[in-house]
Amino acid sequence: MKKLLFAGVVAMMTVLALPLASFAADFNAAIARYAKAAQKKDLREIYDLCALTQLNEKEIRESSPKFRVEKEINQLFEQAKGGLENTFSMFTPTSKWKILETKKIKLPLFKNKPANAHVVYVGMKYPNINDAPIYDEGAKMWLRRPMKRGVFIFTIDDSSGKYYKIDHYTEEDEFWATPVRVSDLKYTCTYRGLSLEYTADGGRKGTTGGTPPYRNKVLIAGKSVNEFIGTEDELGMSELSDGQSIEIRGFRWPEGTQFPLKIRVEVTDSSTPAKTASAEVSVPNGKHVEGEWSP
Repeated sequence: MKKLLFAGVVAMMTVLALPLASFAADFNAAIARYAKAAQKKDLREIYDLCALTQLNEKEIRESSPKFRVEKEINQLFEQAKGGLENTFSMFTPTSKWKILETKKIKLPLFKNKPANAHVVYVGMKYPNINDAPIYDEGAKMWLRRPMKRGVFIFTIDDSSGKYYKIDHYTEEDEFWATPVRVSDLKYTCTYRGLSLEYTADGGRKGTTGGTPPYRNKVLIAGKSVNEFIGTEDELGMSELSDGQSIEIRGFRWPEGTQFPLKIRVEVTDSSTPAKTASAEVSVPNGKHVEGEWSP
């Protein structure tokens, strides 16, 4: 079994003692509480659901001078944020989960006193490819793939129902066989023009399907972007070399443009027959500034 630590915050925390109240081993309720917080991307709630959080905060209150308590507790949360942001991606709005298996264990904790805990194996399914988390092998963009199925391992304290850590059972991963997937579309609007950035997965080594190079099409409120571009020779649309960003020079909102509206980017590969994927971003108003501005 190959495990990937999913909640980086756990490693930096010092285990101090065990909570006393029992939650009667209701693991479904424990996972459901976590899933709700993760779907809302509520980092503070995810942090508070960690079994080690209250123990470390208790130690700070007991050992630190009163004028430093609040500052040190806030520092703990800030240090934990990076790891926590990785944990909520498994519970997307359309994801489905169920507990596959549980296993009773003891953890060596404060002063070598064992803690009663359970390892809870949670099966995740992602029926909507556009809502699936991306597995990024070695942080290499060309190996990014949307997940179809995965298994995550929660280590849960038997007394409080809170988690100690979350692991990822990578050997159970299955991926969507998609030719190309477009996500993370963002725009920046200035007086010089419009910049679009996005992520296109697929079509490269380590991904499934798709044949580069890709061709892009931009629609604004359902109309071709050409209707929004000036006619001078130096104006027009160009794609940067990374294939995942577009610069539209001389862009302007025509008089009478109705807001809010949507910008849509369609990416088509070079396979036969060609496959197309798309993403949209909402524009609340026509405001633009000289510096960068994104919604």
